[in-house]
Amino acid sequence: MILGLGLMTLAASAYVLVLVPDYFIRFALWTLTHTVYRIKIVGQEHVPFRGPALLVCNHLSHVDGFLVGASVQRFVRFMIYRPYYEFPLFKPLLRRMHAIPVAGGNRQEVAASIARAREALESGHVVCIFAEGAISRTGNLLPFKRGFERIVGGLDVPVIPVNLDRVWGSIFSFKGGRFVWKWPTRLPYPVTVTFGPPLPASVTAAEARQAVMSLGTDALSHRFGAHDVLHERFLRTAKRRWRALAMADATGRELTYGRTLIGALLLAGWLRGTRRGEPMVGLMLPASVGGALVNLAALLAGTVPVNLNFTAGRDTVEAALAQCGIRTVVTSRAFLAKARLEPVPGTVFLEDVLASFTTARKAWTALLTRVLPVPLLRRLSRFSKIAGEMVPHLKIEEVATRILDDPNCVVTSIPDEDRGERLVLLYTTSAVAPDALWSALGNSELPKLWIPKRSDIHVIEAVPVLGTGKTDLRQVRELAAHLSQAAA
Repeated sequence: MILGLGLMTLAASAYVLVLVPDYFIRFALWTLTHTVYRIKIVGQEHVPFRGPALLVCNHLSHVDGFLVGASVQRFVRFMIYRPYYEFPLFKPLLRRMHAIPVAGGNRQEVAASIARAREALESGHVVCIFAEGAISRTGNLLPFKRGFERIVGGLDVPVIPVNLDRVWGSIFSFKGGRFVWKWPTRLPYPVTVTFGPPLPASVTAAEARQAVMSLGTDALSHRFGAHDVLHERFLRTAKRRWRALAMADATGRELTYGRTLIGALLLAGWLRGTRRGEPMVGLMLPASVGGALVNLAALLAGTVPVNLNFTAGRDTVEAALAQCGIRTVVTSRAFLAKARLEPVPGTVFLEDVLASFTTARKAWTALLTRVLPVPLLRRLSRFSKIAGEMVPHLKIEEVATRILDDPNCVVTSIPDEDRGERLVLLYTTSAVAPDALWSALGNSELPKLWIPKRSDIHVIEAVPVLGTGKTDLRQVRELAAHLSQAAA
């Protein structure tokens, strides 16, 4: 019976598709496009659900029409260069899509194409024109042709600017000096299709081009996700290109991605351990490998690096330090000597910091950096140096989560006069008392040095989080310091 119902459904579907092949074609193209591309659609509400509209779009590849068509809820009639329209393989499909062929250089044929587009608009359809008149060979927006002005002239039709972002670089674009014959860099390939607010039919080609350019500028913000920041992108790149050259400077010093990442994580751990509570750190270093390394380390540590303009004079530098509340300035003895500069208040020498890392600490960091995946590397700098040993917060959280049967716990550290740092464990479930959790941690596989003191284990209402949903480590540290001070 089930088989019979399935066959009847299949037969009915086939019959419907024969009756309304336009919908089948649209569905097939939509499925294919969304398989090859990951399309982010912005401003789709600007395209009317009923009535005519002229879409004016930039042109970057041979599949731009498919991308636009897959991003609106209407059938779109595209204006297509006639040689492409007449290609035997595509002509039946394009004819079924009611595409409008355009022949360049022949005034009569151009006039006929414009007339067909006007007729489609007058009949209430959506028409799309690539106003540059050709696919860009550089990725830049070309001047707009004025043909679309003739299409909407005298009609009460909205002109919708459309921008295709990130299409340049796909295999169907001309990047690399060729179409198609290149390997795709990503699958599915991410693109953003942005529809702008409607423009009046009296809009000029220059004004429409400016609107499309503005949409392209706005589209840049849609390229980046929560982890699309400099230091996290570097993490991903370093894991892929471990032995490749990452940076070099005029002194002849060179670092691979792997060595750069290890050094940055070591410095990030030092910043977290010795400069807690300092939202900004000053950098007085030249454009060099060392300067890039400390900038990356500050970002990994969750600190804002402030590169000081040492050429502006000491008074200006000290004024900047006071304005930003900077208490630490990382610099280099060799650089100060060469530039004939005196140390400013709060100076820490990079040479001394690097010399403080033991061989064991370097080896441990190198091992973890090499074997851990990127999500865990994001948390690698969450180590504390206690009595000379590196203690991983993540491991303590794993054991605490298992004991509590609740993942809402977090480990941080606060300054300690005797050991340099001491651990603080915060958790949310009241079902387990701090005394019981401390005892269970003591009976676990964790080394005794890794277990927080009983007075540094606290129940809280909620773990602070950022707008992205990630743990707000800065607020966690501030809360831990407050609770430990109150308990003292």
